[in-house]
Amino acid sequence: MDRHMRIAATLCFLALSTTVYAADPFLGTWKLNPAKSKFHPGPAPQSMLVTWAGDAAGIKVQTEGVRADGRPLRETHTASYDGRERKTPGPWNFDAVINRQLSETEREDVFKKDGAIVGRSRLVVSRDGSQLTTTWDFGELRDVRVFDRQ
Repeated sequence: MDRHMRIAATLCFLALSTTVYAADPFLGTWKLNPAKSKFHPGPAPQSMLVTWAGDAAGIKVQTEGVRADGRPLRETHTASYDGRERKTPGPWNFDAVINRQLSETEREDVFKKDGAIVGRSRLVVSRDGSQLTTTWDFGELRDVRVFDRQ
C-alpha cells in the first residue's frame, strides 16, 4: 500500500470513528428552567439539576434538587436506550421500563406496571444542544420540563 492510500485509509477510519463515537447530546448537566416549564398538576420543584453520564451499564441519570415543599430530591437510575424492556426494582408506581432512542436528539421512556403501559416521557435536545425538554404523560402528571445545559 503506498503512502497516499495509507493516508486515505487512515482518514476514512478517523471519519468513521468520529461518526460512531460522536458525543451523546444528552450527556452533561442540565438545570431546570422554571420560567419555560409547566407542571400539571403542580406545584413545581424549587430547584432541579439532572446529570447524564456514560456508564458501563448504560447512562447514569442523577437528579438532585428541592421539592416544592422543601424536602430534598435525590434520585439515580441507569437507562439503556436500546428498546429492551427492563424490570425496575424498588417502590415505584411502575415495575418495568423501555428506553428507546428515536433519533440522535430524541428519546422515549415507556413505563409499565403488571405488563400494562402506565406512562411515557419524551426527551428532546434542541438543535443547538443548549436545552433539554422532557414531556411527561404519567397518571395525572402532564409536565413539560425545560432544562438549560450547564
